[in-house]
Amino acid sequence: MDEITEGRVVHLGTYNGNPLCMAAARAVLGEICTHDETQATIARNAALIAELDSIIDGAGLPAHTVQFGAKGCVTWAEEPIRNYRDYKATDFDLAFAQWIHGINRGILLPPGLDEQWLISVMHEERDAMRYAEVFASFVDDLTA
Repeated sequence: MDEITEGRVVHLGTYNGNPLCMAAARAVLGEICTHDETQATIARNAALIAELDSIIDGAGLPAHTVQFGAKGCVTWAEEPIRNYRDYKATDFDLAFAQWIHGINRGILLPPGLDEQWLISVMHEERDAMRYAEVFASFVDDLTA
């Protein structure tokens, strides 16, 4: 290891030590994901969460939203999720139906037992609200 730490041998991983990747990461974190841009991104997610809460409340559905910064999800449960036991009480069949509904309408989220998303600095307000529109159409189909 002395050969590496003393600089006689260069050790590069696929990403972790690759100079190009490190330069790109530094540029993204320092010049693109600035404090102001990050706060604007979180605000876009908050607007999406507010719209989804309005749809859920308006339909009287057993669902809740969760926001953590620029991430969010809808959980299909009677009560807000507070711990693992609460999470296990989620209606995963309904969550799966929502996921399939979204896929069929161009909303491609990672498969899982809940619909988690990340609003990025590249997403605009209309992108976030597109998710809300598709969610509203799912709720309309569900309550028809």
